[in-house]
Amino acid sequence: MQPPRSAAEGAWYASSQEQRQEYCEAYRAHDPQHPIHIPSYPSAESEDEFADNFYNVLKEKC
Repeated sequence: MQPPRSAAEGAWYASSQEQRQEYCEAYRAHDPQHPIHIPSYPSAESEDEFADNFYNVLKEKC
């Protein structure tokens, strides 16, 4: 397996299978009442950049 391309991808791989399912369910629901829980992960990016990148990882993985 290749190393994560971004901190957001690293956060995805560091998540458990259950967490990944929750992320994907929240992503697919697009429900503002149940926002995606963005995991914390060491990153040089701002919170907004990281959230955007994590959203892109979900788009790819879910």
